[in-house]
Amino acid sequence: MTGASQRETVPRDDSPAAGPKRPRLWPVLVVAIFGMPAAAIIAGVIMALTAAVADGGPIRFDRTYLQHVLTLPPVLIASVVGFEVGLGLVVIVPSLLSPEPWYRRLGLVGFRGYGKALPLFILGTFAINHFLSVVLPPLVGSPASYEVPLVQILKNSSLPGQIVLIFTATIFAGFIEEIVFRGYIQRRLLRRWPVWLAIGAASLLFALAHFSLSYAVYILPIGIWLGLVAWRTGSTWCSMTCHLFNNLIAVIVLYAGGASTADVSDAAKWEIPVAVVAVPIMIWAGVVLFRLPLAAAAPRRSGDY
Repeated sequence: MTGASQRETVPRDDSPAAGPKRPRLWPVLVVAIFGMPAAAIIAGVIMALTAAVADGGPIRFDRTYLQHVLTLPPVLIASVVGFEVGLGLVVIVPSLLSPEPWYRRLGLVGFRGYGKALPLFILGTFAINHFLSVVLPPLVGSPASYEVPLVQILKNSSLPGQIVLIFTATIFAGFIEEIVFRGYIQRRLLRRWPVWLAIGAASLLFALAHFSLSYAVYILPIGIWLGLVAWRTGSTWCSMTCHLFNNLIAVIVLYAGGASTADVSDAAKWEIPVAVVAVPIMIWAGVVLFRLPLAAAAPRRSGDY
């Protein structure tokens, strides 16, 4: 591929005419401050209603009861769906009120010129994920406390339950998270802040949305990579595709490997060599991403919500 400076752009037919005013930042602050708490409340209500039906007993709020109901597939599905729906509503509603079409506001636009490189970006995403899963545990601990319960519940579910759980935890969650953090928040911040600050802020919020500081250390670098993909290509579809495939592959690998402490120890024999191979893949994906021309930036409009 031929090199290109960041000043080069790929024209997009769906770009609206530029306006004189920059978009307001207060909607981003609303999403950042109230979005996740609101999503957590909605998830809690849906979980409680689902637990009452699935468990068949009175709802309690002690630790033993919560640990019990969270092992029930319907309750786990309800928790993910409730949180993602609540998070999505916080950005979908203002997007619908915007003078700019909602799909453009969320970055759900074409990515002409980047399709051939997209498989490499997907591979690069998984390479980063795998590399971090090998390098970071000695420093910050294993992410197993976040991932293993999901896989154990998945193994104990029926086939229909497994399909719904995989769809919910990988495809549905990935879709909502991308339109929120890369689609709405990052695109708006890019119109006001320097690139590094906009992508960094959106990625940090994305990491904190997983409600685990140790797991956020794993999520933050992936969020930065997805932010770079969305920024360079100008389309949330590209980062979303990388996110969905990464989630799906990670769940399949954990499911196939058993996701137990013994399995993790045995898997180190092949995980470390694969992590070594992941390094040139990450570099390759990054070089290609920045050699491609930068997509036309979303113009600034007056009356943005």
